[in-house]
Amino acid sequence: MLIKKIFQSLPSNLIFFIITLLSFIPFIIIYYVVKFYLFTVKLSIHQLK
Repeated sequence: MLIKKIFQSLPSNLIFFIITLLSFIPFIIIYYVVKFYLFTVKLSIHQLK
């Protein structure tokens, strides 16, 4: 019930913003993991040559 009261007191844009932000977090994490992985692979290939 307390959560409901907090949500009602907050403007709907803020809730929408938080939901959008939370849905984007996994994509950001995946992007950085892939970037880091590619970077390390490039480094290892470079060292092998």
